[in-house]
Amino acid sequence: MNWKANVPLALAAAALLSAVAPAEASFIGPYDISHWTITVTPGSDGSVNTSLAPDSVTLTSGNNGGGGSNVDFTTTAVESGTISFAWSYHSYDVDGPYWDPFGYLRNGVFVQLTNSGGAIDQSGTTYFFVNGGDSFGFRQNSVDSIYGPGQTTVSGFAPVPEPTTLALLGLGLLGGARRLRQRG
Repeated sequence: MNWKANVPLALAAAALLSAVAPAEASFIGPYDISHWTITVTPGSDGSVNTSLAPDSVTLTSGNNGGGGSNVDFTTTAVESGTISFAWSYHSYDVDGPYWDPFGYLRNGVFVQLTNSGGAIDQSGTTYFFVNGGDSFGFRQNSVDSIYGPGQTTVSGFAPVPEPTTLALLGLGLLGGARRLRQRG
């Protein structure tokens, strides 16, 4: 078999892989920070810092004595697939992380990622599935908003399309490469 005939197939495979696994995941394209909504419980001094975007965002819980509060950073899924991200948490609360948990939201349901009885510094990598049109994002909660906030940096954000979307993309690329090969 002529190696030149396989060049279009190799290029199609490389294009598919680059579309699936970007070299650096971040808040870009349809998930640029301009497409996200920041919601802070009224009366809370919690915040979302987007100054390091597209690489990362930092959520800080309320700490002004206003009682329980949430800081949410949410958007809408463009298509079905897996959302992945890394998170790094620190509790400034003198009573520990129980009072300022961090987690993700999917259609308004909070899934806590921090360990309430754990260390003041915690981190991890998380994956969860969304359907196209789902609301999702991140929440830095405060149970009492006193004695110090919780703060979490989210980085490595990467939406990965579901396998059927990737399969259709791959078939299209391979079909185009085959037509090029037949012409050559």
